[in-house]
This record gives sequence, structure tokens and C-alpha cells, in this order.
Amino acid sequence: MRTYAASQLLPHDPTNPTWALMWARRFAGDIPPWRPGSLEDEEWRGWLEATAIRVNSTTYYRPHEAAARAIESDPNRLLSLALSGVAQTYRNPLDAAAAIRRGGRWVDERIAEVVGVLPGELAPRF
Repeated sequence: MRTYAASQLLPHDPTNPTWALMWARRFAGDIPPWRPGSLEDEEWRGWLEATAIRVNSTTYYRPHEAAARAIESDPNRLLSLALSGVAQTYRNPLDAAAAIRRGGRWVDERIAEVVGVLPGELAPRF
């Protein structure tokens, strides 16, 4: 299933999985009309869980990070397409992911307001 409701983009609540799903789709441009390669809700939920942080048994979703990783890891993402004399060039996936991360920084800042540290500071260091 593919769902998108712009009305679910507010209020900004990084603990709400529906809010996170709508923002992941918004950040990735994966909204109606659905394009080939559009992800199912279950696939987005997988990305959202994989990129969430958990603090004191509360899950904080990072939809911008989910969107960035989904785009970066898509092996079928085209850089260009030419059919019957019509050509289209697409943004490099790494550039798109970087732009999504910059554009979604506000989500991490909102989480930091509650948790006290930015999500990147919570990630394990190897």
C-alpha cells in the first residue's frame, strides 16, 4: 500500500510513525502521482525503523535520514533517461541524499530539544 496525506505533516512529532512516514515520502519526493520504483508503506516503515533512535524506551524517527538512505541505496536509480529523442537528467543520488539531510536537519534539532543531544551524537562510534 502507498499512502500520503499532507495533513499528516503537522504537528511535528518525531515520535509519531505516521508523521514520519509522510515526511519520509515528502523528503524523497515519493508522493502521488506514484513514480516507477515508488516504495510501499512497509518498505518506508523498514527504513524508518532502521534510522530511528531510541532513548529511554521512546522511538524518535528521522524521516530525512530514512529518505536519504533509501535514495543512496537504490541500485536502479537512474542518472539519465533517453527515449524516442526525449532525454531527462536526474540528480545524482549522493547529492540528493546530502540535500535531504541538510533539509531535514530541523528534525534532528527538534529531537535534540527533547533528548538533549543531536542524533548523530547518539550514534555508536567505531
